[in-house]
Amino acid sequence: MIDSAKSSKSRSGANKNNDTSFLLASSTSTSTSCPVPHPDAQSFAYYIQTLYLLHDRESAVEEAKRVLGLYESLLRADLIDVPSPKPHNACMETYVRMFGRDKDKTNISKLMDMCSTVVSRLVKMTSVNGNANFMNADVHTWALMLRACAADDGDDINRIERMEVAESVYNELIMDDDNGDDEDGDDDDDNDNVKTKINDKCFFYMMKCIANNTNTNDTDSANTKEQIKGVFQQACKGGFVSADVLQMLRLTMSEDEFEDIVGDGRLADDWVINVTSGVALYTDGSTGGEGKNARRKGKSTSDWAKKQRVKGERIRAGKEAKVERKRLKKVREQKASSSRRR
Repeated sequence: MIDSAKSSKSRSGANKNNDTSFLLASSTSTSTSCPVPHPDAQSFAYYIQTLYLLHDRESAVEEAKRVLGLYESLLRADLIDVPSPKPHNACMETYVRMFGRDKDKTNISKLMDMCSTVVSRLVKMTSVNGNANFMNADVHTWALMLRACAADDGDDINRIERMEVAESVYNELIMDDDNGDDEDGDDDDDNDNVKTKINDKCFFYMMKCIANNTNTNDTDSANTKEQIKGVFQQACKGGFVSADVLQMLRLTMSEDEFEDIVGDGRLADDWVINVTSGVALYTDGSTGGEGKNARRKGKSTSDWAKKQRVKGERIRAGKEAKVERKRLKKVREQKASSSRRR
């Protein structure tokens, strides 16, 4: 019975794979009688993103390559209505999630090359059917590339190579962000795929890359701090100081150095205006809470502080009364139990 169940489960898994293969394969057919619609770029991306759940990582990598090849075949046949780099990004994300924190350092060593290969495939597709604008690597592509470079395998030679790639990507993003306007002075906000923009994740992964790929002796430590400070200042300038960026700076600097850079209290609004991930409004990485109003400049806090003290005392009194009631209840129960025994 067990063998029968196993074989049934195996056939079920095989059928699912066959169904998926049929769906993707049938979508390449140019026959008008085929009822299956062509999947779009997002459909391919969703499928590839699920592959990191497979226990057999080698099979997951091969399947990601196969499905990405199917997507590229549809692009060459002009069967994708809106070309997009999303499937390529999903493939990179799958690799990073599978190998970014792997205990086997050899897998981490391969990660940057695997992601670079995907980027190369994406670049080759930019000239297909005149869809260069739509198929350009976007900000998510480069954020994932920086994330791959931030994974540390402990090899000094590989660290140097990863830093070179990360610095090249980061400097290109900074340049694109500084020169974001077209020659005619108009922005390309109406088409996000045309213009590569930087986001707060790029700054975070670049800071993490610097921290992971530099040595820890005194000289290099001072250089590391200076580089991370420079990236943080660039993030401040662009309004990309997320909670992750702030935390990365805190982990690198001493308390005094951290306070000298960011101050104490509420962050400047211009520092966080373009954050799209976790938001931090205060230097402790939070978005508000108890005691935050007292540190805001230009805001009277005398009445607020008095109310807070009264509120705190009321809460403490309530908690103490609750504890006392529980104690008395327990005493009564013990007395009742002892009287019953007699």
